[in-house]
Amino acid sequence: MATQQLKMVEGKPAILLGKALVIADLHLGIEKEFREAGIRMPSRTRYLAGKVLDMLQSTKAAKLIILGDVKHHVTGISYHEMREIPEFFRLLDGYDIEIIPGNHDGAIGKVAGNVQVGKPEGFLLGRYYLLHGQAWPAHSCRNAEMIITGHVHPELDIIDSLGHRWREPAWVLARLNGSFRRRYRCQQEISMLVMPAFNELVGSRGIKMEAQTSPLMKHADLERAEIFLTDGTLIGTAGKINQRLGGARRTPRTPRK
Repeated sequence: MATQQLKMVEGKPAILLGKALVIADLHLGIEKEFREAGIRMPSRTRYLAGKVLDMLQSTKAAKLIILGDVKHHVTGISYHEMREIPEFFRLLDGYDIEIIPGNHDGAIGKVAGNVQVGKPEGFLLGRYYLLHGQAWPAHSCRNAEMIITGHVHPELDIIDSLGHRWREPAWVLARLNGSFRRRYRCQQEISMLVMPAFNELVGSRGIKMEAQTSPLMKHADLERAEIFLTDGTLIGTAGKINQRLGGARRTPRTPRK
């Protein structure tokens, strides 16, 4: 297999691996949860599909890989998702699309049409191993230089001099430690890149990613993980940033039932 080159799509929560565009955490159908909480929220499926289509066209990508949580409802498929998910893929008709299922993607194959649905443990693509992050990777990950995952929706808390506070999607680049290398009998160091969520309406734990959020987090050096904004700006390490902020608190944007 030819070596795949990784390139960030500047200003977007997406990367290019060769001719494949990679995104994570669409959470299609999340609007239903807002409406049930009394918040008027129209469908954003066409909007999200339009954003993806614009990137596919601007990057000249031939394939779309989605690292899990295509849909929002965890168990089964809601009536809302039965309408929205086929519409999303219809709007991207003509592109080769592959899904690595996340923890929200139960029965996704029933509504994904002709889209290829892989295994939760992910797969190796050249030097990179791709998965959602709720499951352990397969043993072929030991041949990778980097594991790319979603699942935890990292965002960076930003506070200006007037005390105004907002959040920006963030990339997290960490080293996997010796316990991971021993578990998989790796011959080389492997890094982990955590993608920001593509859908900005999902909740976030900031950049304080507790080990219980993902099996891989238990084996990552999160204190020294480097935090980048989507424009490529390196902000610093997670440990120092969390220390300055007094620890990131979970600030869910999603109303909970």
